Amino acid sequence: YDCPRDSAEGCLRYEFPVERGDLALLFTDGFSDNLFDEEVVHIVEGLLNEDGDIVDPDVVAKELATRAYVRSRDSMSQTPWSESARKHGQVRFGGKIDDIT
Repeated sequence: YDCPRDSAEGCLRYEFPVERGDLALLFTDGFSDNLFDEEVVHIVEGLLNEDGDIVDPDVVAKELATRAYVRSRDSMSQTPWSESARKHGQVRFGGKIDDIT
């Protein structure tokens, strides 16, 4: 919460194995400040076809970005950002308006 300017040099790096059919989601903090991980999983699961496959990755991306954007504009919702603010002694409600990519 309330970090100095981010830079590529300061980013976290991860390596993990992937297999054909895996779905990797890459997003900025503007996205994750507004949707909880469980919500993201629920949204993606709702977009799977009968075989459990992603129908169209563009549809998934647009749906997730739309949900995060709508949440960022909701002044009364509980979000990861508002929870973190409260843990740090600040009273905040709702989403965080930010770049959502």
